[in-house]
Amino acid sequence: MKRFQLRQGEPADEAAYLDRLGKCLVGWLPESQVLEVLSDYREQFQVGRERGRTDAEITAAMGAPGDVARGLLAEEPSAKTAGLRQTGLWAAALALCCGFLWINLSAYAFQYGAVLFLPLASSVLFLLLRGGARVELERRFPNGRTVSPALGYYVPFGLVLVFEAAEEILHLLSRIGRLPEQVGPYFVGEVNMIFILALEAVLVVLLAVSLWRSTAVSIRCFPGVIHIFGAGSAAFFVYLYHMTPFLEDPWSPQEALVMALLPYGVGLATALAFQRWVDGKKPLPRIFRDGAVSWRDWHHRLGVSLLGWFDAEQAIEVLEDYQEQYELGREQGRSEEELLSALGRPEAVVRDLLAEDRRARLRRRRTRGWAVLAAAAGWVLLELMATFEFGDGMLFGQYLRWHTKEIGCIALAAGTAALLALLHGRERAVLERRFPPEKRPGIWVLLLPVVCVAVLSGLVWYCAAQSWTGLNRPGYYLGLCIEDSTILLSVLMLWALVRCRAGSIRYLPAVIHAAGCIAGMLCAGIFLKGMDFDAVPDMRRVQWYLPWLLPYIVGAALAAGAGLVLRLAGRSRKGA
Repeated sequence: MKRFQLRQGEPADEAAYLDRLGKCLVGWLPESQVLEVLSDYREQFQVGRERGRTDAEITAAMGAPGDVARGLLAEEPSAKTAGLRQTGLWAAALALCCGFLWINLSAYAFQYGAVLFLPLASSVLFLLLRGGARVELERRFPNGRTVSPALGYYVPFGLVLVFEAAEEILHLLSRIGRLPEQVGPYFVGEVNMIFILALEAVLVVLLAVSLWRSTAVSIRCFPGVIHIFGAGSAAFFVYLYHMTPFLEDPWSPQEALVMALLPYGVGLATALAFQRWVDGKKPLPRIFRDGAVSWRDWHHRLGVSLLGWFDAEQAIEVLEDYQEQYELGREQGRSEEELLSALGRPEAVVRDLLAEDRRARLRRRRTRGWAVLAAAAGWVLLELMATFEFGDGMLFGQYLRWHTKEIGCIALAAGTAALLALLHGRERAVLERRFPPEKRPGIWVLLLPVVCVAVLSGLVWYCAAQSWTGLNRPGYYLGLCIEDSTILLSVLMLWALVRCRAGSIRYLPAVIHAAGCIAGMLCAGIFLKGMDFDAVPDMRRVQWYLPWLLPYIVGAALAAGAGLVLRLAGRSRKGA
């Protein structure tokens, strides 16, 4: 009778076991901590072999990798929250990239949008999959699996080659009149559409398989995802050309086939760049790597975590105690890395403090109402976007269309109060006055919304001065300006919100300012969409658009007020 028994499908050797365990942890724990865990389990394999045990017996004794990962995460309850927060952030960024592509699709500029979308979306998806951590894990703990380039490169390239050849032959036969007389152009067009859609279906299946292999097999499969999407973009552009009248760019069918290769070429170039990174031929760019944690970073994370449960005075006392421990350790000749490893994760320190003071958990519950209020303010922004794009909001319908300014201003005020409470703005200002962060926001984060509003206002006044009828589709250009500005400002708002958490609370005014600019531009866009551009309007009628920027003015005032509150909070506590 065997002492140990493996479950069916569980890894039975060291490389496979560590690979599976690393994949279970990489989405939740920081890269350094995952590497430390895998190093500990590698030592257990070495100890087991010295005692004469096989890899199968060692893995069975340690348990399934999924069970081990769940046990480790149970000891770090904050790890799941942090992992979900990071996943939500990159998922939102990916949604913004898709929104940018959709805007260009509706503007008949899909091929140009795809050129920008492919590198941006690939980078965001790589971060969403924790690509940098996976590359480092596979480098230090190789799983021994080989990745064939056939699925990601050879098959998509062959399909694009066949597609381009078939379309060129069809175009040539149509031009010289060599198609059979009994075959009408309508029938040929229908067959061609079926051919393109079938090709797209094959590429979608390849895309799903490659994306799954990127997480389950090796991150070296990820460049194939980019290449396949570039191939699908080429076929999709040709499909749009045949299905949509391209009034702005009257290309010939042969020119359309050449233009279709533009997104494919960008996808191939992006895929090859990522291939060199994941293969280790070139180091990953800094944005994809987890930087080494410094004492200042660790100290800041501890302060932010403490404010979720304790007041500012208690947090400062704890931070001062750890500051003394750190300085004492440095005087004894210990390195910063050694000290941080001994102290553990900041979230673990907070967990130990909560075990001693369970009453602190009651303070966390008071923030739930503010979370609901912040979510409601964010929902209003989404309602404004839906009203601008489709004429009706998702929830309020026509009512929102006639009261956008008032609802937008109320949502901005409520969202500002909620963010100040959720981010513990006053307490963070006190801590940052006592323990300054490494980075502070620059003036550019506040200037970008001003530039967007100025460009829109200038475009409106230019259109009015030239008369609407003298321009070619003024509403189209105004709408495109608002849509692209909204995407850009949404990225800025998300980035500043992340910096509020990981950097300095001084980024909060930039979040409020960007949100106010988004609300103001959307309200102005809703008004401009309701104007009759076919008639020459009176100049005073165009001036009516200015009051619709009221949410922007309110957002700027709230941003200035929030900045003043943070400044005064830090100074008053310091003086005390």
